[in-house]
Amino acid sequence: MNLKIQTNKIAPCKQEIKVDIPVDKLEQKMDNLYSQISRTAQISGFRKGKVPRNILEAHYREEIKDKAIGETVTEAYSDAAKNFDFVPIDLPQISNVKLENDYLRFQATVETRPEVKLGRYKGIKLVKKEGKVNKDDVEQQLKFLQQIRQTSQQKNSAEKKQDDLPPLDDEFAQQMGKSSLKELKEAIREDLIQVRKEETDRKLESDLFEQILKSSNFDLPDSLVQKQKKTLLENMQNYLAQQGVEQEKIDSHLKESKKTAQDRAVKELKILFILDKIARQEKIEIGEQELNKEVEGIAQRFKKGVDEIKEDIAKKGLIDDLKVKLRERKTVEFLIKESQVNETTI
Repeated sequence: MNLKIQTNKIAPCKQEIKVDIPVDKLEQKMDNLYSQISRTAQISGFRKGKVPRNILEAHYREEIKDKAIGETVTEAYSDAAKNFDFVPIDLPQISNVKLENDYLRFQATVETRPEVKLGRYKGIKLVKKEGKVNKDDVEQQLKFLQQIRQTSQQKNSAEKKQDDLPPLDDEFAQQMGKSSLKELKEAIREDLIQVRKEETDRKLESDLFEQILKSSNFDLPDSLVQKQKKTLLENMQNYLAQQGVEQEKIDSHLKESKKTAQDRAVKELKILFILDKIARQEKIEIGEQELNKEVEGIAQRFKKGVDEIKEDIAKKGLIDDLKVKLRERKTVEFLIKESQVNETTI
C-alpha cells in the first residue's frame, strides 16, 4: 500500500499516527466486496449471481462502504506498523476516519513499549547475609511439630489433656515419616538450611533490583500498570477468600491496599522491562536444551511424562511464556555473577 504516514509522540509511551490511503485502495476493496456479495445476493427479479452492479449498489451501498472502509483502515494500519520505530503494546484507538482530497484518512492512538534507559547494572556492590542454622533452630521446629502432633491427637481422642505433649523419641520420629529422632533432626536441619538459602537469595535479588531501579529511569504505559495492579488485587482477594476471611474484611483490605498495589505494579513491570533490555543487550537467550531441562523438572514435580508435559504446555500456548521466565532467571543469575558480592554470616 502506498501510504502517507505521520507519527507523533504525544506522551510517554503514547503515539499518535496519521495515515492517508489513496482512495483507489478503497475503491478496489469495494469492488472486491461487491464481487463477493454478487455470488450470494438474492434480489427479486434476478437470478443468483446475475444481479447488476447498480442494483447491488442500491441495496447494499452503505453496508459495503462501511465494511470496505473498516477493512481498508485495518489493513493500512497493519502495513503502517511495519515501519514504526516504536512497538505498540495494544490495539490502536482509531478516530477521525474520513474521505478527503482523494484520500481515505484516519488517525490512530496507541500505547507503546517503554523506552528503557539502562543505568549501571554490572559491578553492583551487594551484601549476601547467610543465615546459619543452629541447634536451637532445630529444637524450635521440633517443638512446633510436637504441638501439631498434640493437636492432631486431641482431635482423635477426647481423653487427651491440653498439655499432654507427645514425647520426642524415635516413635515420634516414625510418626513424622523418619526412622529415628536423629534422622528427623537432620531432615529438619536440611530443610531449614534450604529455607534460609532461599530467603538469602530472594534478599540478594531484591537488593540487586533496588539498585538497578535507582539508576534506570523510564515511564510505563498506564494501561499495563492498571492491568498489573488489577491482577495483584485479584490474587490478593482470592488468597484471602481461600483463608476464610469475611468478604467485608476482604473489601476493606483491598481498599487500603490499592496504593501499595499501584506502587508494586510499577516496580514489578519496570523490573521485567529492565531484565528484558539487559537480556537483549547481553544477547542472553534460552536454548532448546535449557528448555527441555526445565520441562523435565516440571514433569518430575508433577510426576508425569516429559512428552505429556511438553504437549500440555504447547497446547496451552505457554512455550513462549516459559522461555521468557527462563530468560529472566538466567538474566538475574548473570547480573549476580557480574556483581561484587560480599558474603557474611548472621
